Amino acid sequence: MGLYCELYRLDSGETVNFDPEFTTKDLRGNALRLWLRNLNNSLHFDIGDAGISPTEFQADTFPQPQRCAFANIKH
Repeated sequence: MGLYCELYRLDSGETVNFDPEFTTKDLRGNALRLWLRNLNNSLHFDIGDAGISPTEFQADTFPQPQRCAFANIKH
């Protein structure tokens, strides 16, 4: 089963607060918010066969154990 993996949110400027419409000023709650946003992918990687991500940049945001499961698909 292939999993659509759009982006793994990291606690850095590249994946957090890059869109002015959705910025957060409460950095104390940021860790929990990021954990919840990543939870879907984290739970499903155990049952999936491969991850599919739109771009190499987005695939590279995932932790190494999950990144190894990404399919190398070129279009």
